[in-house]
Amino acid sequence: MKSLKYIILVLLFSNIGISRAQIFETDIQFVSLKDSILINSIDSLIDYEVKTDTLFSNSKGYFLLNIDYEVRNGVGPPSSRIDTVLQYNLMKSYGHPDKSVNQIESFYPPYFTIINRRLICIQIDGLTESKISFTEKSKKMYLDYLSNFLGDTGDKSRMILWDLNYSYNIYILRNGVGSLSPLIRKE
Repeated sequence: MKSLKYIILVLLFSNIGISRAQIFETDIQFVSLKDSILINSIDSLIDYEVKTDTLFSNSKGYFLLNIDYEVRNGVGPPSSRIDTVLQYNLMKSYGHPDKSVNQIESFYPPYFTIINRRLICIQIDGLTESKISFTEKSKKMYLDYLSNFLGDTGDKSRMILWDLNYSYNIYILRNGVGSLSPLIRKE
């Protein structure tokens, strides 16, 4: 319920032209995903990465899941929306979220979850740290979870915030009989 209030507040304030000077403080929250198609898709990608990536197979690394609301809201040419219900982008990361460690930028997601014993950070377009900040208590809790997926202190992998070699797009498609199925594309 707390997360629903948070999302409603963010949407309300983003629609009335909130100024960049106003920053709201909230908690990073652990959530439980209910979409079995998305969970199974991520689970299969985790299994694939464990088999093909040495660092990932040694229990290091996590995924960043970005929810594309443009598809859900009907933005884009109609031909691209006919059968696509949802679209997600999934990127692999090994990096520490603090700028002082990764030397790129601070990255703390508003939500995270665990799938197949792997951390999944959830980012929503338009919800950036320029509009919100996270409490120190929730950052500490998140870092406690994340520490299990980071290399040792001083390990160069802690600076790889995003693996830019490729990412995955997961499309949840509606087939002719009304059921949903995933299409996963590596880019």
